[in-house]
Amino acid sequence: MLLRKMRVFRKLGGAVLLMWPLVYPAMASDTSAARDAQVAEDTLTVDLGFEFYFGGLHVLSLAAEGAVGPTRYQLESELRTRGLTNLLFRSVIRSHSSGSFAAKAAEIAATDILRPVPQTFETASDGRWGARRVTIAYADGDPQQVAAEPPYSQDNRAPVGDALRRDTVDPQTAALLSIATGAGERSCGGSVPVFDGRRRY
Repeated sequence: MLLRKMRVFRKLGGAVLLMWPLVYPAMASDTSAARDAQVAEDTLTVDLGFEFYFGGLHVLSLAAEGAVGPTRYQLESELRTRGLTNLLFRSVIRSHSSGSFAAKAAEIAATDILRPVPQTFETASDGRWGARRVTIAYADGDPQQVAAEPPYSQDNRAPVGDALRRDTVDPQTAALLSIATGAGERSCGGSVPVFDGRRRY
């Protein structure tokens, strides 16, 4: 009887092993779909529009949208001159940022938040002074590869040194960081170092 049971087990075990390549992808697909659905549910979608007026005149429009999830974020914006400002200083600036959230033990202990860490930043502008483009690739939160068109030499601007680039974020990540930490007790007591590919401020 025991030998018969072992033979049956071997047959069933062999069948399971043969079917596993067909069964596992379906199980993995279901798990992945459930995980993606959970991430989508936890993702905050942002879609904002702002109109700026000065002295009753329409001068600027700003559109911003993005997706902020549990571990990653993507942000896009477009700044466009309007009215008289557009006639004198025509400009359109489009920017895109992506990154992840990294936890630092000291920060979590103090503020219970995750810090946004940039991974890529790209901005392109077109206007009265011609077309310009800047791309930044980050490694461990620091700018590692920076490309600027036109080059710094043609822009009459000295490149920002590595020491000043260190521990900086792009403008959009800076805005997200300010929002994330704005509710804390030290919301008015700190500063965010920003490097946009051409300037550090």
